[in-house]
Amino acid sequence: MPEDAGSASKAVSASITKLPTELIDQLLNHIPPDQLQRTALSLIQVFPEYGLSTRHLWIHLVVHRGKQLIPLWRRLQRDRKVDDGRMSQMVRTFCMKSWAGDADILNNVMRCLPDVPTLLLNVGTNFAPEHLQEMFETFRPRLRRLEVRFRPYVEEASYYQFLKGSYFDSAVETMFRTWGESETFTHLSFIQDIPPRTHRRAQQSKDASNVAVAVDGITDDLAQAYIADRSDAEDDEPRPALPSRRGPFPYLGDSLADSRPKEFAQPMVFFDVKCIWRFGTSPVARHLTHLRLRVPSRNITSVLILHHLPGYSNTVFPALRYLDVSTTNVRLDTVLSTLLKSYTLLEHLVLDRTNLFAFGAGEKGSELCKDLGSLCVAAGLSRGKERERRIALWDATERARIAQAERIRPHEQPNGSTQQSSETPGSSQNAAASSTPGSALSQERLPEVSRPRRGNRSVAQPTFSIRDRPRRGAGSTAAATGLSAVDLPSTERAYFVLPPLPCLKTISIGGEAHAIGPSRVDEWERQFQAGWAQSLERLSDWAEYTAERYERAKRKAEDWKGKNDGTTSQPFTQKGKKPVTTVKPPLDVRLYRFPRPDEPECSLHNQDDPTMGLVEVQAVDRSYLDPYLDAMSASELHLGDPSRHPAPCIMCTVPDCKGPTRRGAGGERVDEVGGMNGKHREGCGHLLGRQIWGWQSD
Repeated sequence: MPEDAGSASKAVSASITKLPTELIDQLLNHIPPDQLQRTALSLIQVFPEYGLSTRHLWIHLVVHRGKQLIPLWRRLQRDRKVDDGRMSQMVRTFCMKSWAGDADILNNVMRCLPDVPTLLLNVGTNFAPEHLQEMFETFRPRLRRLEVRFRPYVEEASYYQFLKGSYFDSAVETMFRTWGESETFTHLSFIQDIPPRTHRRAQQSKDASNVAVAVDGITDDLAQAYIADRSDAEDDEPRPALPSRRGPFPYLGDSLADSRPKEFAQPMVFFDVKCIWRFGTSPVARHLTHLRLRVPSRNITSVLILHHLPGYSNTVFPALRYLDVSTTNVRLDTVLSTLLKSYTLLEHLVLDRTNLFAFGAGEKGSELCKDLGSLCVAAGLSRGKERERRIALWDATERARIAQAERIRPHEQPNGSTQQSSETPGSSQNAAASSTPGSALSQERLPEVSRPRRGNRSVAQPTFSIRDRPRRGAGSTAAATGLSAVDLPSTERAYFVLPPLPCLKTISIGGEAHAIGPSRVDEWERQFQAGWAQSLERLSDWAEYTAERYERAKRKAEDWKGKNDGTTSQPFTQKGKKPVTTVKPPLDVRLYRFPRPDEPECSLHNQDDPTMGLVEVQAVDRSYLDPYLDAMSASELHLGDPSRHPAPCIMCTVPDCKGPTRRGAGGERVDEVGGMNGKHREGCGHLLGRQIWGWQSD
């Protein structure tokens, strides 16, 4: 029997060696990236005389153990001197899979790989913020995807990082200070693992999993031994100590074991999360389309909607289409509406383990899901109304500026004299004082700064008024310039903005439905789609109302132009009646809409023009309202028969990650760990994220 097995293996080897090496290379191109290095190494070791190319060992370079860094660095240095960096140019993915290793040697390795497109890093306790800052000091123009995973947790309490003030904020700040704009850099991921729940010693078990880990370790060592020469191999480094029972006070004996603290504060990754906001407003983040920020129990979403600095784009991460803020703190009634309104191109939103419903899912989960569906669509309605208010305020400011310039302009005589003789010296001094640059600058201050302030009010003075108040934009502008709303000239513009349809395709709220059954989960999804449909109907009604306003203003402008073209006579009146006085309507009537996701958005952001980024509609008929009718029809069809018609927005309630420990509604500790074995919805954001992040074919 052994002789038969040996002869069979020789026959297989002979048959494989007869194949051309080009065919084997093509077959290796279809191997998954995370298995390519091991597969190529196995073939080279089994068939050493076959002449298989070694480039497959370098395409996706993985460091499984920290001890592999030094021989890898030496091999890359020798390759740079002998082959002019031929091996380093083959590397398309570099993955630091080990949590150990010398961080300085890793930086040396990264200097030898300046053009790697995909960079995957695991940052452990031996990786200081200064090391990551040194790595990010060099701009990589060909980088397309960067993923950094942090695990800074320790076994015993250490306050060295806190006392030193050393956090990874400096690494993010180095990126937006030294990196320039790059159209290829589109994917960024920062993940902080959830803090450990216990500090007990992990018991070793001699089972099949340990045997598999040992076999993988032997394969990893063989792979790195082939890349590096045997003479360059270093001694095995000691294995890291397993977590012990010692807490922050190791001097306590066994008799006082119950008095030892069970938990202690673990080190933080980011001290000030505003560094994410500063990075998002920098040129390096201008083309980022996929962003994953998982920082447990931190308010990341409130940072993403902060007001921007002057000179940058209107939105933090303006090109964002995929956003994952799992394990952070997000509330349905606070920042989520502003988040959806700020990111106009967002298509996929992942909110796993964010406590979105604030532990209210058990009692009123259906109502909250309906509110969530309505909120996703209502964000577009708020954007349309807000843009119209900005345009109205800008128009009122422009009219007030013109009126103020006419008011402070000195009156000149026809013969060239500067002032009339009937004017008093006091009036000429007041006119001169009002025409000074300082006075004009103080009168033309911004409307947002000049707000009416409440002073000392007498008892007989009421706190309200029943008089008709002017429009908000005109009143604030008139107050800023010292003019009344009556003194402002009539507007020449009538700009209308159609509300945008929702771009969101998937939303994931994994972890909110961990304690309910499948039937209630289906009810949640139905309520979500019902809220989506109701809000979509309101959005369509507002679009139709905007179209009516535009057509009415257009007819008035055309009628005025037809009556006054080439004639200056008095308006026609019937016998015995007074002439009818008409007010000149706005003649510049335009209709705008927001750009669709498939249309290129204007990259210029002019703060003085509120119509920047909008698309003017050349309206011949009401065909521009067809997308609203199509969206309503698709939503109604899904509500009628969900099995035959796809949902306009897919909601998934199955989590794809573990969450931090939180305080429940009654003060109890809720450990968000379970619920990950459910079936995800087809096409949800979780399944899409598995294709985007981690190992993929570049």
